[in-house]
Amino acid sequence: MPLGLADPPDRALPCTRGHVGRWESALQTVGCRLPTRGWLYVVLDYVEGYTLGEWLEKTHPTAHEVVGVFVKLASALAHVHGRGVFHRDLKLSNILVRASDGEPFLLDFGVGSYAQAPELTETPLPPGTRRYRSPEATKFLREHGEEHEARYAFKATDDIYALGICLYDLLTIPRPVSEAPAMFLGGRLTPPAPHTLNPRVPPGLSAAVLHFVAREPERRAPTAEVMRRELAALLPEAGAAWTEPFHAPAPHLQLAPANAPQDPEASSREVPERSGLRRARGVALVAALAVALVGLLLLRPARVEPPTPAGQEPVMPSP
Repeated sequence: MPLGLADPPDRALPCTRGHVGRWESALQTVGCRLPTRGWLYVVLDYVEGYTLGEWLEKTHPTAHEVVGVFVKLASALAHVHGRGVFHRDLKLSNILVRASDGEPFLLDFGVGSYAQAPELTETPLPPGTRRYRSPEATKFLREHGEEHEARYAFKATDDIYALGICLYDLLTIPRPVSEAPAMFLGGRLTPPAPHTLNPRVPPGLSAAVLHFVAREPERRAPTAEVMRRELAALLPEAGAAWTEPFHAPAPHLQLAPANAPQDPEASSREVPERSGLRRARGVALVAALAVALVGLLLLRPARVEPPTPAGQEPVMPSP
């Protein structure tokens, strides 16, 4: 991701402050370099995997597995918060789960900020995604949206709320990639407990999520480290509610391990299915062409026979 030297220095500085150095394992960034000549380079790890929503749909994890992932994400968030950096756009598509080992990564600090950073936006709220915006940020926009100089002071509890909504969505939406959320959670009402929407969610995990997405920031987990500890305390839990998928699996979306042997019977089943699909498409195409041809014939003007001269009998064809 090269940034031209013509870019304003105040836009290059957040890159060097917010991205330099290898942090926690759940952080994607490797480093950032600002040479005296040429280009500013941001060097990132390549992570082959799935967004958090895709991971849910393809692997159908258990509550225990999801808690393990979010313990690592909260740990990474605590690490960057400890250095005065805020992500400001945490959402399912900005969290990647590596396919090879299930390790999660926080992505895209492009709209992140740090302590004493110069203000680059000209709107009351910083860039972000509406669904993951905290209730206090939404309230600020409602009350100060028309004030040109108004600027919302983003806090750690805003990031905690966004990460909590990510967890809430995983627990309550079986297909978060393909299904739009049924409700907006950042409004004036407290969202329903996850286990009331999905009975497979363990009540203890449901209660923890409500703590992370509490409407009032003072009732929320105050730091990402507190969030991490609350989630880690759930890891020893056992029972079917923790060890079975909390969404009904969809066989056509299940993710096969990368090194899994191919099933020859499955391959042989796929060939007739594809052949049958091609035949069906061929028949449909022929039928469509036939209908079009009939339509053209019906619309074609009737042929007008020339009039027979007076006194001349029409000539009938000989048998």
